[in-house]
Amino acid sequence: MDLLAHPPLYYILAYFIGAIPFGYIFTKVLTHKDIRRFGSGSVGATNALRSGSTLAGIATLACDTAKAYGCLAFLKHIGANVHEIGFSGIILIIGHCWPLWLGFKGGKGIAVFLGIIFTHDYFPYAMTLLGVIPALIIIKATRLSSLGTLTGISLSLGYGLYAQHIAFLYGGIMYALIIWQHRGNIQRLVYAEEGRI
Repeated sequence: MDLLAHPPLYYILAYFIGAIPFGYIFTKVLTHKDIRRFGSGSVGATNALRSGSTLAGIATLACDTAKAYGCLAFLKHIGANVHEIGFSGIILIIGHCWPLWLGFKGGKGIAVFLGIIFTHDYFPYAMTLLGVIPALIIIKATRLSSLGTLTGISLSLGYGLYAQHIAFLYGGIMYALIIWQHRGNIQRLVYAEEGRI
C-alpha cells in the first residue's frame, strides 16, 4: 500500500480506470457492433442501449458507476485526503470522456459522476436521491435520457452548494466537464431534435 501512497500515482490510476470503455466492450461482445458507429457515438450506457441490447446498456451503467466507486473507495482506503480524492474524481471523468485507446472519444460522464458521489461521506445520500429520482421520472416521462440526467446532476450539485460541502468545488468542475460533453445534446434539446430512447 505504501508504494501507492503518492498523489501522482492516484491520478494515473484514476485516469486509466476511468478510461476503461465498458460500453464499447459490452456492445462489441453482446452485439458485435462498434458503439462508436451508431447513435451519438458515445461509449456510455444510453448509446449502448441503442445497440439493441438492454443487457449491454445495464452492464455499461453498472460498470461505469462501479469503476468510479471502486477507484475512489480504494484511494480512501490507502489514505488519500479529501482534496486528492476530489481531484482523482475529476481525473476519472477525464479518463472516461477522453480515453487514450479510443482516440480520446469516450462517454459523457454521468455514470462515473454517480459512482463518485457514492464514495463521498460529505456528499449525503440525500444528494444522490435528489438527483436520481427526478432523473428517472423525467427519463420515463419523456424518453429523453440527456434531459433527465442533466436535470439530475444539476439538482445534486445544487444540494451540494446548499449544504456547503467542500466537495462542491470538485463537483462543480466535474459538472462543467459533463456539460461540455453534452453540448450537442443541449443544442438538440433546445431545438426539439434530441433522440429518444
